[in-house]
Amino acid sequence: MEHKAPPSPSFTNKELEVSEILLQLPSLILQSKFDRHTFKATWGCTKPRYTSLSEPGIDKTSRTESETPVSCLPIVVVAHKKPKNLKRKRGELFEIINQFSKRIESFKKEIANVKSHNETLKSFNSKLKERKQELMSSCMSPLGIPDLNVPLDHVKSFQSQAFDLNDTLDEDCEIVESALGFDLNETLNDDDCVVVEPAQVVDLEC
Repeated sequence: MEHKAPPSPSFTNKELEVSEILLQLPSLILQSKFDRHTFKATWGCTKPRYTSLSEPGIDKTSRTESETPVSCLPIVVVAHKKPKNLKRKRGELFEIINQFSKRIESFKKEIANVKSHNETLKSFNSKLKERKQELMSSCMSPLGIPDLNVPLDHVKSFQSQAFDLNDTLDEDCEIVESALGFDLNETLNDDDCVVVEPAQVVDLEC
């Protein structure tokens, strides 16, 4: 323990108190830091039985007034803006409904037109397929292979002019089975010669 020197009569009481506080200042600082890092757990403590359970009522109004005076409260000024008029007139709403209904009707008409056009395209496509099958069947060779070198017009004309070799000839035409009655070395007279024109029928009996 340090022995303090007796106070000199030149110092006052206040000066002595200040000096004592300055001497105890380091220990006070350490104690405040230690108290700051320690936690007080009150849930494990028990109260003595003789203490009364009911505590006297505390006036909350006086406590709040003493702790937070009105002068220290911050004043917040809120600028109230007028709300926009979001209500619309009934006429405007009816106009919007009419516009949407017209759009729906126009969309329905467009859908119907697209469907009808699709049906026409399908029918035209089926006709083209049938025509293709007909042309392929008409251009087939006897072996079943189409002849690509023959034009289509020539094939049609040939089919229209085709004839059967087994058909009987007309009565005016006779087939000569042998050439015994003809002498190729014999000279013919002018009377025996007949000029054949393209459209004239030759009578073999004369």
